[in-house]
Amino acid sequence: MMRALAGLTGAVAVVAMAGAASAQPAERSGMARFVDRLGAGFYGGISISTFQGNDVDETMMFSNTAKASPTFGGLLTIALEERFALQGEVAFATKGASFADPLGTEGTINLYYIEFPILIKFQRAFTNVALRGYTGFAPAVMLEARIEDQFGGLVDVSSTTRGWDVGWVIAGGLGVGPLFFDLRYEVGLVSVEDGAEGGDIEAHNSVLSLLGGYAF
Repeated sequence: MMRALAGLTGAVAVVAMAGAASAQPAERSGMARFVDRLGAGFYGGISISTFQGNDVDETMMFSNTAKASPTFGGLLTIALEERFALQGEVAFATKGASFADPLGTEGTINLYYIEFPILIKFQRAFTNVALRGYTGFAPAVMLEARIEDQFGGLVDVSSTTRGWDVGWVIAGGLGVGPLFFDLRYEVGLVSVEDGAEGGDIEAHNSVLSLLGGYAF
């Protein structure tokens, strides 16, 4: 009788241990942990662009004034730690400026780019609100460059415009749940005019953007 009771007790213990082991969650794979660190989203907004540089400021050939254009894109983030993340983006952006020359001709210089910003993001969360900051670089490939005058005439200036750009980005914003709102400034690190080193006017893109988006 005692042997039977001991055997039954041992069997119950084995079953209980097996049940406890099966109740433990399986260790997540490295790929699953990596996916947990990923995020994505999209954004859109308005960019105010102009040119800057000593040559632009000093030339009397035309007045250089800001113009507004739409911008939009998508993003992918990977968390580096609790407050820092690496953010990559693909965006469509129109840069350039409005102008008026001494003869009274007015128009806009429109430079169309696909940008690939690579940014370090800092975020500090407070309940459902988060403060956000970014910095990094934005390589870009030019799609088209053209001048449009006040009469609707178009002139293709791609042949005299550099086919790529690299901007330095600094930004700050606010996140509210999945929504975010950013104020972003970008300055071009190279001249938009091809061959500027050879004596042409050196002009760099300068862009201030107000963006809103959704992250998930």
